[in-house]
Amino acid sequence: MFTKVDAQKEEIDKLRDELRKLRRDKEHLQGKLKRMEPLRGEVVRLKTALLETEQNTDEALRLAESAKDELATHHVTANQWKKRTTGLEEENKRYKDMLDRHSNNVSPPKVYPFIQIITFYN
Repeated sequence: MFTKVDAQKEEIDKLRDELRKLRRDKEHLQGKLKRMEPLRGEVVRLKTALLETEQNTDEALRLAESAKDELATHHVTANQWKKRTTGLEEENKRYKDMLDRHSNNVSPPKVYPFIQIITFYN
């Protein structure tokens, strides 16, 4: 009978030790959970910031693509204007050359002295 009581006492001591260990583990885990509680709000804030950043990135990429397309259009237009300007400059040069040739080929008008006198008195 003493052996049975001793065995039960030993079993009770083991269970008490295990209970103490489990309580310490529970307190430790509750402490960790309590320290992590503020992190939950931080995680939510970071997820929201990440979502906003992704949206901003998508918008920036869309705008950059649009700007690239617009720049390409302006580049084509600028090239067309450059060609047009070059053509007009060449045409202008031809007209100047024609004027110079015409001016060199035409002799100055003969002015009679009496015409000058008549125009002078009028």
